[in-house]
Amino acid sequence: MVDRHDRGRDAAAESAVGRPSIIGGVLSVTLVVYTAMLLSDVTVVQFWTRPYLPFIFLMSGVSTGISAALLGTVLSGGALTRTNHRFCLTDDAIIVVELVGIGLLLSFLSSSPNMGAQASLTALFDTYQLLFVGGVLAFGTIIPVILSLTITVLHEFTHFEENPMGARLLTGGYATKYVLVLIGGFLLRYVVLMAAVKSPLAVPGL
Repeated sequence: MVDRHDRGRDAAAESAVGRPSIIGGVLSVTLVVYTAMLLSDVTVVQFWTRPYLPFIFLMSGVSTGISAALLGTVLSGGALTRTNHRFCLTDDAIIVVELVGIGLLLSFLSSSPNMGAQASLTALFDTYQLLFVGGVLAFGTIIPVILSLTITVLHEFTHFEENPMGARLLTGGYATKYVLVLIGGFLLRYVVLMAAVKSPLAVPGL
């Protein structure tokens, strides 16, 4: 009888903890896309168009959130745990989806007859080439995924981590991946704001 009451209290406690977690999750997702939704309302800037920008910001926000949490796990000594490894691979999948979203946005800009869209695309690969191609695409997304997959192979299919030096290298690899993702997320938002060009306004009689 006591055990039944104890199990009931435990279930109630878990339910009480779960409800705020669900609410917090919903609010965090809303916060991630909030800025992108505001920007996409500025219709004179084709670069900020829906649905691409909110989707990219959502994927980037989830990815950087995971990386920030896992970086804390690495710093606390949990780099080589299975939980960290699984979440790291989940982050990789999200980054790949984010890259698809960026590709779709670039395709939209390149095919758009809007002068502002063309000017924004030119700015991305000219004025902000180093930050966008080097910072966002290379160091912020592609290299972290390659680094993560390399760590996965070493972690899962070799005995690399059994060597103290190998364990330190794997730990450093995880930490480097998460830091690069965080830097890439910041640069993405910076470039989106700075490379955006307003469409020329048509003035009657001019």
